[in-house]
Amino acid sequence: MQIFRQIPFVKKLMLMLIVAGAVAVVLASASFHFYQQAQIRKSAKQDVSVLGKIALVHASRLVAEKNLPATKLLLESLATKSGVVFTRIEMPDRTVFAESGERSLGKSVINSTVEGLSVNESHFVLRAPISQGSTRLGTFFMVYDASEPEQQLFLFQAIAAGMILTLVAFLAHFLSGRLDRFATAPLGELRKTAEDVTESQDLTLRVAESGDSEMGAVTGAFNRMLDSLQERDAELQKGPQDLEKKVRDMEHEISERKRVEEDLRAAEIKYRTLVEQLPVITYNADCNQSGAWFYVSPQIEGILGFTQEEWVGNPKIWEERLHADDMETFNAKATLMDRNGDQFICEYRIYDRYGRLHWFRDQSAIVRDPVKNQSYTHGFLLDVTEQKQAEMELDTLQLQLLDISRQAGMAEVATGVLHNVGNVLNSVNVSSTILSDLIKNSKLASLSKVTGLLREHTQDLGKYISTDPKGKQLPTYLVSLTEHLSEEHVDMVNELVILIKNVEHIKHIVSMQQSYAKVSGMVESVSPKDLVEDALQINAPSFSRNGIKIVRTEDSDLPNVSVEKHKVLQILVNLLRNSKNAMEEVPRKDRKITVGISVNGDNKVKITVRDQGCGIEPDNLTRIFSHGFTTKTDGHGFGLHIGALAAQEMGGSLMAESDGPGKGAAFVLELPAAPTKSLS
Repeated sequence: MQIFRQIPFVKKLMLMLIVAGAVAVVLASASFHFYQQAQIRKSAKQDVSVLGKIALVHASRLVAEKNLPATKLLLESLATKSGVVFTRIEMPDRTVFAESGERSLGKSVINSTVEGLSVNESHFVLRAPISQGSTRLGTFFMVYDASEPEQQLFLFQAIAAGMILTLVAFLAHFLSGRLDRFATAPLGELRKTAEDVTESQDLTLRVAESGDSEMGAVTGAFNRMLDSLQERDAELQKGPQDLEKKVRDMEHEISERKRVEEDLRAAEIKYRTLVEQLPVITYNADCNQSGAWFYVSPQIEGILGFTQEEWVGNPKIWEERLHADDMETFNAKATLMDRNGDQFICEYRIYDRYGRLHWFRDQSAIVRDPVKNQSYTHGFLLDVTEQKQAEMELDTLQLQLLDISRQAGMAEVATGVLHNVGNVLNSVNVSSTILSDLIKNSKLASLSKVTGLLREHTQDLGKYISTDPKGKQLPTYLVSLTEHLSEEHVDMVNELVILIKNVEHIKHIVSMQQSYAKVSGMVESVSPKDLVEDALQINAPSFSRNGIKIVRTEDSDLPNVSVEKHKVLQILVNLLRNSKNAMEEVPRKDRKITVGISVNGDNKVKITVRDQGCGIEPDNLTRIFSHGFTTKTDGHGFGLHIGALAAQEMGGSLMAESDGPGKGAAFVLELPAAPTKSLS
């Protein structure tokens, strides 16, 4: 086996072709020989049977007449037949009446007492009775030798096989020579070019491609790999400058963070001072089931009669003082806050030190500290006992709350913008991380290993590639390495494009929000299509993250609308966000929001937002615009109510349509068309 491995690839291929041809010829010759041998023996059996029948007819008459000369003449005439080597007629007492042929052969093959035709090696022996009527006159023997035609057949097949094997050897020699021309020579050129590139570091060198064959594909892939490496080398030349800029940016960011931390410490001092002066109880508590309070503001002593130390020192005091009927409501909303991470708002009753009930509005949220890797609940308790007891004061507070809610709704747009900017920044961070990983994990270093192997086997490259297990894998590995490096280059370019788009997206969102902040409270003529597009842009990251498809429909020649831009944007953003939330249970492939803009008959422009979500109960189609009404477990019931009031203030309206639960819903916002300018 070691000697076979050391044979050159071309000679090895020639030997394999010769061996394969020899095996095929031997198998074919053996099959043909056995078939012809069976035919020869079949023909011999037929000849023996026919000659035996003819001889028996004449022998019975001659034996009955005791005509010995005629009997011998009969047997001698049978011996002249090709293949008949011995004949005999015996009397019933086993004495020989007459015989002809090789007597020694006859004695060795006619000892059988079985009558009929039998086979002894290549001899057919016929033993038949000679009878006249019912009287047996003797026994007829005839021996037929089939070995001669079988030997002739074997000689013919040996000559034919030798000729075929000679032809196979010639073809193997011819084909191996052709392979040496089309495979070994291109591989040598490929090796030489790889060595030149490694030694001179000249990435402009190329291998002459050799047609459309497999070697042509290898040389083409090698050239494309060099093209990619040349481009990568040009890009890497820019790396030090980019790295220096990133270092400067990092130093600036660190100094900025230190300044922010100092500001945070100062803000914390101001915050505690402010909190202790507000008429509410501010607290920090554990997020876990223990519910232990870490901090409570001093106002608790003036409202409930407990000192800070008493309240914080007893982990069970809040649960002991809570009214039993409010425990279920509190636990349900707390569960939603833990699961969804939303703001917690709940009203419940607490007994003070003296047994009096106080109504509190608890508003809190989960705060996560990334530095300490901890989470806690931060909130405040507002004593609303007097509001519950006095209806008039409650109405006044509701009006004040409505005004605050409107301002909160206006701020919701800005909050959404900041939220979406944060989402885009996450995408920027992901793209930066992917680029860093691609550069760190690049397979470029593997090329040096390949050239090292080629350099080690410069003198026997053809033999190395054709015989060595690692060398055989080298061409395939070069093709795979080239494809991998090309994929790396495409991935880096794609990530850079995504990074640039995300930065432009952030600029667009901030610019758009600044433009709306400047025109707040001013009625102007604007394009309804632009308003819809701005609202969609604000919600775009959320739609993309949830797999929601946006379909736009609009009439031609749409007039402008006369509105306050920030109010319309607030309404549209809220409607689109509600549509997204309504499709949480819809499969991702079926999530679709249709936004249509059309002209109404009474000088109005109609904007329709239609979803395929959970739908609306018929009884709730008008109630959903009431203040405080909501079907969400974590909703506050402000958005649609404020939107409807804002639409009325601008001379329009907001309506809802739905065929029932599970059949989707549509919200129709009608806005007054801007007056057209007439030419006098």
